[in-house]
Parts: sequence; structure tokens; C-alpha cells
Amino acid sequence: MNKDEQSYNAFGYHASLGDEAVPGRIVLTHFTFRFESEAGVFEAPLKELTLRAGKGNDERLFFSHADQPEWRIITPDSAILAHRVFTWNNHLRSQVTAMANRTVWRNALVVTVGFCLVFGLGCALLSSCAGWVVQAAVNRIPPAAEHDLGDKMYAAAKTEMPIMHDDELVARLNKIYEKLRPGLPDTNLVVKFHIVDSSIPNAFSIPGHILVTRGLFDLINSPDEMAGVMAHEFGHIRKKHVFKKILASYGPSYVLQIAFRNSRGVVATIAQNSQIVLGRSFDRTYEREADDEGWSYLVAAKINPRGMIDMLHQFQNYEHDYALTRHSEVMSTHPPTAARIERLEAHWDAMREKPDFVHLTWSGE
Repeated sequence: MNKDEQSYNAFGYHASLGDEAVPGRIVLTHFTFRFESEAGVFEAPLKELTLRAGKGNDERLFFSHADQPEWRIITPDSAILAHRVFTWNNHLRSQVTAMANRTVWRNALVVTVGFCLVFGLGCALLSSCAGWVVQAAVNRIPPAAEHDLGDKMYAAAKTEMPIMHDDELVARLNKIYEKLRPGLPDTNLVVKFHIVDSSIPNAFSIPGHILVTRGLFDLINSPDEMAGVMAHEFGHIRKKHVFKKILASYGPSYVLQIAFRNSRGVVATIAQNSQIVLGRSFDRTYEREADDEGWSYLVAAKINPRGMIDMLHQFQNYEHDYALTRHSEVMSTHPPTAARIERLEAHWDAMREKPDFVHLTWSGE
């Protein structure tokens, strides 16, 4: 049995069975969720599946489908969330992210309230300064440790994602990077590019690595558009959004402890929990910040920044064609694509003088 067909123990409840639980197993494929039991079979497309966590101390996971309300599938096996479909399916990933955020911040709130009872107003000040505390903790990560952690995160990513070897596509990315490099704050930054064998257009970054799906190459029309994607990902790396996301997820009181210890405490926390990043999107603030950073890199490198706008138009068309808009605007942590385009158009209008931009080609000539 390959990884896409891995099964998980579960129980099914059907209206015809009353309160009786039927034992069975969950089987996941790239597109479907299937529960098999002696009493019957429940099958639903992943893009329409509803997932929720149990309440209070109930750690079980509950699955259902709007068109099959008579079925409820419950599993106590949280390892199911490590399956790759929860990383690659936008609908499921959004639900897992929302569920994780509710759980993490509910726990953080309990800690914060207890802390307030002891230290009073000082804790309220801590919560209001959480962003500064996270930044202080991130700043304590040495460059060498950041590079090492990026390599470890990539090693973990390889076990969950179908990395493919395509020297031609990697060479295209390296050619564009050479043109973009002069616009980066650190022109000596070393980054490795990797191709993910997925038809879903996407790109994401971890320190020292940028991963681009095969589907993204199919979607975009020009090297300028790919440069826009690349500049955005460099914005995430430069602003250390991966580390901020992990540290912020632990709540302000925990982050404060890390911020004023030596950097080994920070490194240990991130190394042990890097899987948080692999399947999660950044929040809207980080995405806007990466857009703005990436725009400035393109302008500084004299690469036409309208490639970033054109790229977002391509994503917008993709969302429309595959009916993803309702998920991306309501459930996703990314700002709506139209809003991102509008912001970048304002950047373009604010450029009173448009320089002679570098002409990019896939060959780099």
C-alpha cells in the first residue's frame, strides 16, 4: 500500500443505526475521502469535506459532508493530519489551519489569564507587545542556525512532498535569480530551488530553499511573472516569516521566555516544530509584507514589477476556473487576490518614473 492509500482506524455513525458506532477505516486518495465498513461506505470529494476537532478534552477528529448528513465519521488517530492531502488540498489545509489556531490560542489564553492573576498589569502589557516579543526572539537566531534549520525543514518536506528532479526548470529559476540578486538587501544570499511534482500552482519558501510546483510553470506566461513569485518568496525569507509564525503560535508568555534566553532555546523550539510550517499559509499581514518587500526587490533590480501583478491575475483566473474564490476569500489566510492586485497597482501608479527594465528570458540571455 503506497502512501496515498494509507488507512486509518475510524468509526462511522449513520442515522439508520441510531447511536451505534460502526468500526471501519478511512482511506485517502489525492481527490477523495473514503470510509469503509461492514455497514456501508461513505465517500466524498476532499474539496467538499468538512473537518472539525472535538470539544474540550475530546481529541478526536470529525468528518462530514453537506450532501450526506446521515453520516458522521470519527477517528481518534490524529496522525491522519500528517497525510499529504492535508498539505496540498487548499480546502482541507484551511480547515486544519483554522482548527490549529483556535486550539493554540485557546491554550495561550488560559496561560495568559493565569499569568495575569499573578502579575497583574504586567501581563496585559506583555500581550499587547507580543509582536515585539516575537521579533526579539527571531532576531536572536544566528545566521548559521537559520541556515541549518532551513536544511532540516527541507529534509522534512521531502518526506511529505513529491520532489522531482528537473534540471531544466531549476536552471530557469537560477537564471532569474541571477537577475534579481542585485535588488536583494543581501546579494550574497544562497538559496536552492526545488521542483514539486504537483499540478497545483504554488510556491513557498523556508530559509535557504524555495520550492516551486510544476503547476506554477504551467500557469505563468513569462519570466517576469516568475520573477514576481520569486521576489515575493524572498520577502518571506528576508522578513523571517517562517520563524515568526512558529514562535507566535505558542502565545506571548511562552515567546517571552524564549526571547530572553540564549538562542539555543529558539533553535530547539523551531527545530522540534518545523512541521507547523510545511502545511500552513502565512497570515494576511505577512503576505502583504512579502508583496511589498518583493516589489521593492524587483524595482531595485530593474525588473519590471508588473510581472508580480500579472502573476496575481493568473492566480485569479485559476481561482475562478476551479471555483476556489469562495475558499480563498473566506477561509484562506491569504488576502483576496483582487485586493493584492489593487495594492500593487497603487505601487505602480506611485512610480513617477519608470526605469528601463531588464528584459528577462527563460534562457537568461
